[in-house]
Formats: sequence, C-alpha cells, structure tokens
Amino acid sequence: MKAYAKINLLLEVIGKRENNYHDLCMINCSIDLFDEIFIESDSFFSFQIISELAHETENLPVDEKNLAVKALNKFCSLEGKEPNYKVILHKRIPIGAGLAGGSTDAAAVLNLLGKNQKSLSEIALSLGADIPFCLNGKPAVVRGIGEILEPFKIKSQLNFLIVNPGFSVSTKKIFEAFNLQHKNKKSRSEDLKRSLETGDIAAVGKLLHNDLEPITSKLYPEVIRALDAIRSTNPLGAIMSGSGPTVFGLYESKGTAESACKKLNGNFPIVMVAASVIPQEEL
Repeated sequence: MKAYAKINLLLEVIGKRENNYHDLCMINCSIDLFDEIFIESDSFFSFQIISELAHETENLPVDEKNLAVKALNKFCSLEGKEPNYKVILHKRIPIGAGLAGGSTDAAAVLNLLGKNQKSLSEIALSLGADIPFCLNGKPAVVRGIGEILEPFKIKSQLNFLIVNPGFSVSTKKIFEAFNLQHKNKKSRSEDLKRSLETGDIAAVGKLLHNDLEPITSKLYPEVIRALDAIRSTNPLGAIMSGSGPTVFGLYESKGTAESACKKLNGNFPIVMVAASVIPQEEL
C-alpha cells in the first residue's frame, strides 16, 4: 500500500489546551511522494526497512519509536491478538521533515489491518495528530488536535517544488518555542478553502501560511535559505510544511515547477517536483 506524504497549505495555531496540546487549523493535501508498506501474517513479528534515504538509514527505528510499529501493536492489542506480522517498509519520505512520513506509514498499517473506519480513527488520533488525516489523505480542513476533519474537493491539481535541507526537526521542540502572540488574528482558512475549490491557484499562492515558520526559521537558518532559493524562482507562493524543515513553492504548472527544480537541483540534499494527489483515486 502506498503511504502518501502530506503538506500543509495552511497551519494556524489557534490556542493551547491545559494538557499542553495546541489547537490548530490546517488545510492539508497529500502529494505524490510516498512510502510503501507491505504486511503479511507470519509466525512472529518482523519489521524491515528498505530505505532510499541513504543518509538517514541509521536514524530509522524498528521498534515502537517507529509509528508504524506502534500502530500495529496498538491495533493488535485492542483486537486481543499477537502482532505476528511480517512488515516491510519501503522508505522514500524524509523523516522529521514536516511531511508526515511516520504518520502516513502508521495510517497505512491501520488501513491494511482493519476495516472499521471509526475504530481506526480512534486509534489514529491516540497515536498522533496527523494520522487521522493520513487514513484517507483527501484534501481537508483539519481542526482541533487533528480529530476534526472537513474534507473538500480541490478543483485543479497543485504543482509544487519541494526542498528539504537535509536534517530533522523535533515537532515538540518547535511547539514548545511557539508563543501564541505570534498567531494570526484572522484565519485564512475559509478564503484558502474557497480558492482551492474554485481553482484560483494565484489566490492559493497568496494565502499559503504557516504560523510555525518564524520559529523553525529562527532555530534553523537553513530553512530561510531554502525559502529564499524557492522564492528566487518566482513561485505563486512559498512556505514551510508542518514544523519543518521541508519547504515548498506552488507553481502555475508542472512545467514551471520542473524549471524551478532544474535551477535549484544540487543546492540542497532533496529538491523534487511533486503534485497534489487524492490517494483513493490512485488505487
């Protein structure tokens, strides 16, 4: 099963709960960068990672630090059975990159093991804020701590240039450094959703926003360099995804995204063209 990466077209921090979790308003979409998960029953548990990310192989855990393993164990525990499965993860999405690589792997495991979406959604939310979205991957406004999903249709395919500076960022560290005074006073969510639904890509570019971007950029100046590089290619808009460090630019067409990619290729560890995708339509 393909496990698609996610980018945030919008990430607004709305508030903070007593348990220190942050309430968010996000607009997410899946892109055609994906990991692949293969699962089959076995007499014991095994987890193998085949990685195309050579420089990250040593950082990929095969125990419960890996969300895919955690999802498998949680599902089997609730079902009252042993996690006797052979799991193979073909890894392409950078880890700790703001692309929900671990979350989408966990969602794929849940989708392969179970059919009851309500039950899977409950497990997903208990494991991480991005996993409920990744269960189906349809474009959505995501609110709360990831539990409120409002799917909608994007009229036109979105074409992106993805740039990753080649290091991981701790989401927890970024949120701990975030001050609610930095948040936007007026949400862009309705305007951005409407622009996506009507296919007004130029307006979409202007409305892209991430409240966490100033925090990550201050801690990791390489993010600023990546954003400046993308902006030098004249995208419709450019922001950071998630807590970073991956950044992306939105372009009018696949051709303009590819031209930008040629200009920046070799300047950063990962420079690639990607497009929005609706996972179910890819099956």
